[in-house]
Amino acid sequence: MTSMKPSHIKEMLKRTIPEGITIMLTGPPGCGKTSVVQQAAKDCGYDVVVTYAALKDVTDAGGIPWPDANTNSVRYLPAPEVVELCNSTKPTVWFLDDFGQAPAAVQASYMQWLLAREVHGMKLPDHVTIIIATNRRQDKANVQGILEPVKGRIHSIIEMEYDLTDHCRYMDATDHDIRCQGFIRLRSELLTQQPTQAAHEIVKAPSPRGVEQLSDIEKLKIPEDIIRRKMIAGCMGEGFATEYFAYCQSINGMIDADEVILDPLHAPMPKGPDQCYAMSCALISRASEGTFDSIGTYCKRMHENNLGEFTVLIMKECIHKKPELKAMKTWKNAVEGYLHDLLCVY
Repeated sequence: MTSMKPSHIKEMLKRTIPEGITIMLTGPPGCGKTSVVQQAAKDCGYDVVVTYAALKDVTDAGGIPWPDANTNSVRYLPAPEVVELCNSTKPTVWFLDDFGQAPAAVQASYMQWLLAREVHGMKLPDHVTIIIATNRRQDKANVQGILEPVKGRIHSIIEMEYDLTDHCRYMDATDHDIRCQGFIRLRSELLTQQPTQAAHEIVKAPSPRGVEQLSDIEKLKIPEDIIRRKMIAGCMGEGFATEYFAYCQSINGMIDADEVILDPLHAPMPKGPDQCYAMSCALISRASEGTFDSIGTYCKRMHENNLGEFTVLIMKECIHKKPELKAMKTWKNAVEGYLHDLLCVY
C-alpha cells in the first residue's frame, strides 16, 4: 500500500480537489483522515458534504422508487444530500466516509456516481469532487474490503501514515494540553502499535484522536488522582495511562516556561528527557516576536549544557509556527553560530 504523511496528503488534496480527481484515503481509526480532508477543502475554498456510507442503504445513492401515475412508470426520489450536491452552486467536496464498513450492495450503489457522476437523471456538477475514506481490514473496524469495480473508479488509493512532526504541529495549533504534547514527543510509538485486545473487548487503543480526547480530559483539571487516572486509562488504555502518569510525576515541580521567558539567563535547565520535551513544547507554544529573543537565549544555554537536540527542536518549530521570526536577529545569530552544525545533524 502506498502511504503518505498527513501534511503531504493535504498538499496532494489541494491539487486534486480543484481538478475533480477522486482519492481514497485509508488508515486506522482516529488517524486524522477526516481532519485532513476538511483542512484541504477549506484551503481550496470548498464546502464539504459528508456521507457516512456505513449508515446508508442502497436507496440513498440511487433513490427510492416511487410510482408515478402520470407516466405510468416509476421515478426515483433522491436522498436530501444527493439533491443538495446536484443543485449546489459552490465548489463542494462530497466526502464518503467509513466506506469500507458499508455492505457490498451499498458500495455498488455509489459506483455510477464515481464513474458517470449521474444516476436516474440526477447529475453532479463539475465543481463537486468526491473523496473516499475507510479504515483497513486489520483495524478491527468491521471493514470487509472494497469492491474491485469501486477501486477501478478511483484515481489513487493512499494510506495515511503516522508522522510525529505533523501530529505535534497539529497539537500545538489546536492548543492541546502541554503535558500531552510533551509525552507524545517522548513516546510517540505508543500510537502506532497494533491493538492487542480482542475485537469483542470494549477497550480503547491509543490513537491521535485519543490524544485530543486526553487533552480535553486534562483541561478539566480533575483534582482526584484516582478519577483522573481511570478516565485517562479509559481514554487511551491502561498501558498508556501508566506511562503517562509516570511522565506527569517526573515533570511536576519543573520551572514554568513563563519564568524562562522572563529570565532566560538564569532559569534552571530541564533534567532528563521528560522535562526536556515538556519544556520544548511549552516554549514552542509561546513563540512570538515578543518572546523569541528570550527563547533563543535559553536555547543557546541548552546547547551549552549538551541539550542540542532540544535546542534544534525548539528553534525549528518556532520558525515553522511563526515564519516571520526568521527576520529576527536571534534566528540569524543562531543559524550562523551554535545552530549551524546542529541543523546538519538533526
